Amino acid sequence: MSSENPNPSEERNAAIYVAVIDGATYGDLAKRYGISRVRVQKAYARERTNAWEARRQGETTYLDRPIPSDV
Repeated sequence: MSSENPNPSEERNAAIYVAVIDGATYGDLAKRYGISRVRVQKAYARERTNAWEARRQGETTYLDRPIPSDV
């Protein structure tokens, strides 16, 4: 699938990553999206992996947020 038309779960995962970086808790996001905290954590973990790949390729930001130093 092209990046021009991401599926809804990819958009949600990106939104979860950005929200956690901005200070939201897993519990808050689970309520917002109607999913379990474990699914929120898994979505965040997938996006952190993508951020790590971006850093490995020389990027300093991912989804318009600085990549955390522990990634």
